[in-house]
Amino acid sequence: MRKKKLLGLGFIGALLIILAVVARFVFPLELNDRLTSVALWRGGVHRFHSGRLSGYVKDFCEPSDPEARGCTCVALIHGLGDEPETWKKVLLSPASEWKRPVRLYALDVPRATRFAPGDAPESYRVRAQAHEIAEGLKPLCPRFVVVGNSLGGWISAWVAIDHELPLEKLVLSGAAGLRGSVTGPDSAADLFLDMNEQRVKEIQKRAYSHPHEWPEYIWKKLTQRMMGYHLEQVARAQVPDDLLDGRLQEIRVPTLVLWGGSDRIVPLPEGHHLQEAIPGSILKIIPDCGHVPQKECVQPYLRIINDFL
Repeated sequence: MRKKKLLGLGFIGALLIILAVVARFVFPLELNDRLTSVALWRGGVHRFHSGRLSGYVKDFCEPSDPEARGCTCVALIHGLGDEPETWKKVLLSPASEWKRPVRLYALDVPRATRFAPGDAPESYRVRAQAHEIAEGLKPLCPRFVVVGNSLGGWISAWVAIDHELPLEKLVLSGAAGLRGSVTGPDSAADLFLDMNEQRVKEIQKRAYSHPHEWPEYIWKKLTQRMMGYHLEQVARAQVPDDLLDGRLQEIRVPTLVLWGGSDRIVPLPEGHHLQEAIPGSILKIIPDCGHVPQKECVQPYLRIINDFL
């Protein structure tokens, strides 16, 4: 009887291994998504909803301070085609990484992630998204530090300019929004037009100082996912009135411009332009780091943000 039981357990174990191998090759992205969700859950990261806004929250503040009066609330806003999971390493950082108590909100910005055919293009404009995000954040904390990466930085700048949210500080990381990063050949927006496998590989190559080396089946799956997002329509929804040129001097909160020195999605000269145009802002550069420092260079990234906070 014991032998039969052991054989049965062995068969189940072998079957699970086979299923895991099959899932790795047939559903690699879905498997990674599931593992990320489990890691966030185990790390004390939870989902939140506020109006039309949702995402992840990690609270390092005192439980006895539900209104976050002795706490810094930080809104993390991702870029075009990205997801709130881009902040995984930040959300899972230990409390010892933070010099003051923080409550982290990693926002899900669906209109920056994918375009739903049939939706009004106007709702995908960065200024419209900035308004929606500000309205969703207001009930959560009395004041916010807003951190935006790429398109999320563009959105964050408009949150500050339109004064729709009480802001303590602003961090613009690899931020798009100036004319040079949005229009013209070889611009960041141009990368997302006519999506195909070669463009997906080019985006990854430019986004990282040390690009990923993935097998071909991963690239094919990633390309299928990216094509399903219809990111070209999101990029085309932006209009000249959304550009930051000539408006950055209206940002009146302390601002950190944070850039990866190897960023080839929105190159470093754009960071210099932002810093020069925003009164009193400072520029910090992470060497040997690309467009998404929250993924590639999380330790220096957190150190610089901590010093700024």
